[in-house]
Amino acid sequence: MWRPLAETLPRLGWTELRPDGRSAPPTAVAMLPSVTEISRASLLCGVLTRGDQAVERAGFAAHPGLLTVSRAGRPPRLFHKGDLGPGPEVPTAVADALADPQQRVVGVVHNAVDAQLAGSDQMELAWSAEILRPLPALLRIARDAGRIVVVTGDHGHIIESGPPSPADGVAHRWRGPGPVGEGEITLSRGRVLSPDGGTSIVAAWSERMRHASTRVGSHGGASPQEVLIPVAVLSAGSTPPGWGGAPPAEPPWWRGSTEPWAPSTMASHEPSAQGPGRHHADARQRELFIAASARNEASPSPAWIDALIASDTFAAQRRLAGRGAPGDSQVRALLCALVARNGRMSQTGLAQALSVPALRINGIVSAARRILNLDQAQVLALDGNDVMLDERLLRAQFQLTDLV
Repeated sequence: MWRPLAETLPRLGWTELRPDGRSAPPTAVAMLPSVTEISRASLLCGVLTRGDQAVERAGFAAHPGLLTVSRAGRPPRLFHKGDLGPGPEVPTAVADALADPQQRVVGVVHNAVDAQLAGSDQMELAWSAEILRPLPALLRIARDAGRIVVVTGDHGHIIESGPPSPADGVAHRWRGPGPVGEGEITLSRGRVLSPDGGTSIVAAWSERMRHASTRVGSHGGASPQEVLIPVAVLSAGSTPPGWGGAPPAEPPWWRGSTEPWAPSTMASHEPSAQGPGRHHADARQRELFIAASARNEASPSPAWIDALIASDTFAAQRRLAGRGAPGDSQVRALLCALVARNGRMSQTGLAQALSVPALRINGIVSAARRILNLDQAQVLALDGNDVMLDERLLRAQFQLTDLV
């Protein structure tokens, strides 16, 4: 849900941030079983616990870490979906809390995914800010108040397929202690707390098994889809010290790319159906979210790109482009990324390759065009959401046809 939703937030004025020097997006880990009563209560209270909304509100207000950044007499406040109203505007109590500069910490729970899966209308939605009706109003008030917004969840879901697995009286993807069947694993202590207070469960580790009737999605198991949760930090104003704009976090195949992926020592996140000790043979699954820029840095740029950047013509074009011209290293990275993709790349993919936020890529391409489009030749161009490079024309314009 988060990545499609994130694509709709820049138009509301929000930029995703990441700590300086960190290439991978941050990830949280759910409690087990990955169900709301355990995972969400533990997330909001800051300790392994179980409970309902009343427990969550009390635990959030008493959270030691949140209290340290709160004003005296203004403990953290938590609002649930029922407090938000039907939208698109939010009730006065919520709006006032968000707008109050003395109320340093405000939490909002919008359990849209669980609510949709629990209903009779089992549709697959294209998640956006508009689908979550109160969200644009919440973000507008937070933006006007100069707040930083942290987005995360309590657990994830898997999309189900195939027939139910035989498990008498068991719902979803976990159950109490007992014999372990195919696709299951026993988990004890640590992050484990069942709704009945036990510290041991049997959970499905395979996404290919389930214990209930078919739904659009389920949770409660121990697969990566259910346990690994995105964390995003958003700003609509100044960037805090030590933070910068985050590049898109998605693998090339997300948008249909067939770009090869280099082998990685990272184990596959999804165990195979043969057991938790096996991994998929497809090495592409082993580094789904590694930045494309890391691969570009691993291989040298073609000689003609080096010659281009060292040429007098390039230097003259840079002077004409003025102060907004991109640096040599950025031009080099842009050309290497496009050459590796046969001269065509989505703006999102190019932003990831350059390790810059997606909303900056238009400006970078426009600035690069002022250098590379010699005599207004369309060396670098935009085609819808794609960036195109005419390598042959570029090399002819800069007299680099003899280099490889």
